[in-house]
Amino acid sequence: MMVSGQPDLIESDAQNLIDEDTGREHLSASQVSTLLACPQKYEFSYGQRLEPIAFRPALSLGKAFQRAIELNDPEAGARAIDEEREIRDQDDADQAAKDATIVKAAARLYLSRYPVTENSQKEYGYRVRLRNPWTGSYSRTFDLLGYADELAEEDGELVLIENKFVGQISEVSIRRLPLDRQISLAAYGIWRATGRQVSKVRYRFTRKPSIRQKKGESVGDYLMRVERDYFDRPDFYAEEQVVYRDQASLWRSEAELWEWAEQVRSSRKRALFTRNTSACHEWGGCEFLPLCLGDPDAHALYQEKQPKEGNDGNGNPIADQENAA
Repeated sequence: MMVSGQPDLIESDAQNLIDEDTGREHLSASQVSTLLACPQKYEFSYGQRLEPIAFRPALSLGKAFQRAIELNDPEAGARAIDEEREIRDQDDADQAAKDATIVKAAARLYLSRYPVTENSQKEYGYRVRLRNPWTGSYSRTFDLLGYADELAEEDGELVLIENKFVGQISEVSIRRLPLDRQISLAAYGIWRATGRQVSKVRYRFTRKPSIRQKKGESVGDYLMRVERDYFDRPDFYAEEQVVYRDQASLWRSEAELWEWAEQVRSSRKRALFTRNTSACHEWGGCEFLPLCLGDPDAHALYQEKQPKEGNDGNGNPIADQENAA
């Protein structure tokens, strides 16, 4: 039955292509976010596969925290900070020590509150072929690729678990959870890969420290206070919110993915990726601003991302691509 011009949701393929070389490119949640923020930035980063020369971003707290959760080892997150941070002076060393301690304390709290169960899989990977929800035809160019933080089974139902390491939790951020694009795409990808619908999403928020280093306080004393604060106030630092998902969100994700793929295909055909100049002012500034400004020596500032064996710089299998959505 068609409701307001929307066709029924086509059945799932129940086929996960995560271990296959499909010969197609992929879209991911991060790529879609970049595309929607600024199509030109998407083209520089994922089309031309450019990155600033000698650019080495510091490993974020969120990524280190996620690594600790994935490996079920708080020390793994701390080691990741120590191993991947560039230490140039004492300030860098102090910051790395603070971040390592924060990640370790936060991960220890998370793992004590949410112990690993037999009916769950961390970093569940999925790859499915994009599909036109109106006709059922498949994309010849794009797959959807992603990794869920954790996929669990509860009372015979699939539950998606999303870990978030945040500075604060506001009423607005909680209210917007049903619109979370990353989770919408993950729920859709899992349904297409398994044939089973995610019934609910458990958002597990872990706060970053609410206390700051006092004037004259040594780094060591501050780190002891941070660890103690996580231990003394677990209910403040760890919070779970549950959001339920339905079939309507699956259909919308399928339709939006097709539209985004069409946007990329159309922009490539016309060799025109529009610019969103509002994104130039994003936090830290856009790394591709010199290119957009047309600086004479801009291209000398960038290099092509180095591919891993068997893949291009974006993780796509190396293969000839057809210019069709």
